[in-house]
Amino acid sequence: MNEAEREEALRRFGYTKPWLDSGVITPEILARQIEARDSDAEERDREGYEHYRFRALSAYLGGRNALADGELAALLAVAEEERLSPRSDKLHNVVYVELIGHPGLTDAQFDKISEEWHGEAFQRAVRRHRLLRGLRQGNREAGFIGRCLHDGDTVVHRQLLVLDCMNLSQLTWLAQNAVKEIRRDAQVRLLDLDNLSPALTAWLTEKGVNKDIQKRARRKHKGLMQG
Repeated sequence: MNEAEREEALRRFGYTKPWLDSGVITPEILARQIEARDSDAEERDREGYEHYRFRALSAYLGGRNALADGELAALLAVAEEERLSPRSDKLHNVVYVELIGHPGLTDAQFDKISEEWHGEAFQRAVRRHRLLRGLRQGNREAGFIGRCLHDGDTVVHRQLLVLDCMNLSQLTWLAQNAVKEIRRDAQVRLLDLDNLSPALTAWLTEKGVNKDIQKRARRKHKGLMQG
C-alpha cells in the first residue's frame, strides 16, 4: 500500500490524527481491516465504518492491564475528536463508555473520565462502574451494598449475587425487585437458608418465578408451620 492508498484508507475508515497518535490504529491493524472488508461481501455491503474503529479500540484496551496517564490523555483526545466529527457514525459515547469500564483505571483516572462527558448513556455507565469498582475493591459496608441494590443495574445485581456476605434482607430485596433472572437466582439462594420466616416462604410459594421455586418454598413453608 502506497502513501496515497494509506491516506485514502484512513479517511474511509474514519481514522484521524488522534487515532494514529494514540497508537490504537497501526499500519498492520489498518491493513488487516482493509483485507477483512474487501474479502467479505457482507462486510462490503454494510454501511459505515464505525464498527472497525470500535474493534480497534476494544482490542487496544483489552491488551492493557492499566493505562498510563499519557495513554489516557491520548484516548480522551480520540473521544473528543469523535464528538466533534461531522460524520454520522460518531463513536464518542462508545469511546467514553469503553474507557470508564476499563478495570485498570486508577481512582483519579476514573474521576477524570467521569467528568469528560455528560451524555445520558455515559452517565449510566459511570454509575454502574463506580459501584462495580467499589465491589472489586472490597467495599462490603451495608450502606454501600444498599446503594448497589437501589442504584445498580442488572450487571451490578449479578455481582452482588456471588457475594457470600449478602444477608437475608439484601437477598430478599433482590428476590423481590430485580429483573426476572436475578430474582430467580436470589430466590434459590434464599431457599438454601435456614432462617426464613413463614411470611417469606409464603411469599415465595405465591410469587416464586417458576414452579420449582414455588414447590420448594411450599415444602419449606409447611415445615416451618408444622415446626
